[in-house]
Amino acid sequence: MADKRNVFVRESTGLVKNVSFLDALSLNLGSMEVGLALASIGYTMVLMPSIAGINMIYASLIAAALVVPQVVVYHTFLSRIQRTGGDYVWASRAIGSVGGVLSFGGVMMIQIAYSALTVLALVFAVGSVGVALGYTNFLPLALPGNIGGNPALQFLIGGIIFVLLMLVNVFNPKAGFRFLSAAIVLGLIILALASGVLLASGHQGVVNYINSLNAVGPNNSKITYSSLASSYSGPLFSLSGTLMFALFYIFYSYPWFATAAPVAGSEFKGYSPSKYSIPLSFLMTFLFTTIPIAIMYYVGGFKFITMAFSNPTLVYNYSLNFWTLAMGVSNNSVLATIIGAGWILWDLALLAYLIISFSRYILAASFDRLLPARLSAVNRYGSPWAALVLDLIISLTVAGLAAFFYGPFSSLYGIGDNNWIWFITVGIAATIFAAKRLSGNIKYVMGIAGILTTLVYIYVLYIFIEYPSTWGGNYLGYGYDISVFLAGGIIYLGMRQYYKRRNLDISFAFKEIPPE
Repeated sequence: MADKRNVFVRESTGLVKNVSFLDALSLNLGSMEVGLALASIGYTMVLMPSIAGINMIYASLIAAALVVPQVVVYHTFLSRIQRTGGDYVWASRAIGSVGGVLSFGGVMMIQIAYSALTVLALVFAVGSVGVALGYTNFLPLALPGNIGGNPALQFLIGGIIFVLLMLVNVFNPKAGFRFLSAAIVLGLIILALASGVLLASGHQGVVNYINSLNAVGPNNSKITYSSLASSYSGPLFSLSGTLMFALFYIFYSYPWFATAAPVAGSEFKGYSPSKYSIPLSFLMTFLFTTIPIAIMYYVGGFKFITMAFSNPTLVYNYSLNFWTLAMGVSNNSVLATIIGAGWILWDLALLAYLIISFSRYILAASFDRLLPARLSAVNRYGSPWAALVLDLIISLTVAGLAAFFYGPFSSLYGIGDNNWIWFITVGIAATIFAAKRLSGNIKYVMGIAGILTTLVYIYVLYIFIEYPSTWGGNYLGYGYDISVFLAGGIIYLGMRQYYKRRNLDISFAFKEIPPE
C-alpha cells in the first residue's frame, strides 16, 4: 500500500516572510498592468469587428462588474488558506489531482507566455517612447516584427533586461519584491502626472498635437484632428460593441489583481495582506484603469478618441496611446521623458511580478511532487532558484518564437484561452470548497460566487474563440495552449508512476494543506 508519509518534499518551503502589505498590493497592481493596458488600447481597437458605439468607460464598468464574483472567491480563499501557490493550492485541494494538472497548463505555463509577451512589450515601450520624443531610429523597436520591426534587436534588449531582473530575484529575493513595489509607486505617481498634463493641456492641446504630426493616411489623405472627429458617424453607445471591448479589460487588467498576491501567501508578514490586498486592489484597478480614459474623452472628445485609436496609421506609425498622447501635448521634453519613463516602469513592474509569481507556482507544484522535486530547490538567500532558471529558459524561447515568426503582441494573445479555462476551474473549486468546508452565510456567498465566476469565464472563453481575428487566435497561441495542457497531464502521470514504484502516492498531497 502506498505510504502517506513524506508526501511533501520537505517540512517547510524554505521561503522567508518578506512580503509586506505594500508588497502584496504591488504584486496585485503589477499583475493587472495599467501601463500596458493604456498603451495597447489602439492595438485592440484596430482589430475590433466594429468601432461603432464602443464606450471604453462603460466597457470598464461592465468588466469590473463581471469580475466581482471572482473578488469574492479569491478573497474568501485567501482569508482561509495562505500558502505558496495561491489558487493552485486552492483548486488542487478542492478538486484533487485534476485541479493540479489543469493549473500547469492554465496558469503556470501561461505565466511563462505572459513573461515572453512582457519582454517584448517592454521593448515596444522603449521604442515608442523614443519615437514620441522625436528619435525616429527607435521605430524598429516600436513595431511588430511582421510590419517593419527589428526582432533580433527587440529580443536582445528584452532578453538582457529579463536576465538582470532574474539575477536580482535569484540572489536577493527581498530586493525583487522591493523593486516591484518601488516601480508601482513611481508608476502611479507618473500616471497621475500624465493625467494632469492631459487635463492642463485641454482640448486645444490635443488638437495642436495631432495636427503637428502631419500624418498622412491611405490615398495621401492628411490626418488632422477635425478629419478624424468629423469622420465618425456611429452612435455614442452600443451595448454589443461595448460588451465586446469589455474583454480588453478582462485580458489586461481586472482578473489579475486577485491572483498575484495569493501566490506568495506563505511569505506574508502579518494579516493585512490577506485581509485587504484583494478588495483594495480591485478598487485601485478600476480607478487607475478608468480615470485616464475618462480624461482622454474629456479633452479629446468621444468621436475623436474613437477614430484616432482605431486608425492604423496613428497606432502603428506614431504609437498613439494614452502615454504618447500625454507626452505629445506636454510640449516639454523633460515632462515627456518622465511620462515615457512611467510607461516603461509599468512594464518593468509586470515583468518583475511574473518572475516572482511563476517561481512560486512551480515551487508549490514541485513541493507536492506534481513536478520534479528538484524544482522546489531554495538557495541560501531564500530564493526558488531552480524555478527561476526554468522560467528564464522557457520565457526567452517563447519570446524569440513570437518576435521572429509572428510579431510581439497579437501572436501571444491566443494564450488567454487557457487562463479562462483556469478561472473556470477555480470557480468550480470555490463551489466545491463552499459545499464541503464552509458553513453559515459565507457558504452560500462563496458557492454562488463560484458558480457566477464559472459562468463568466465560460462566456469569456466563448468570445475569445469566436473572434480569433480580434483576440489573437493563431497557431502559435492555440498550439501552446494545447501542448501545455497535454504536458501537464503527461508529467503528472509520469511523476505518479515514478513515486508509486517507491511506495508513495502523490495524490495524498492534494488531501492536505501544504506546510509554510
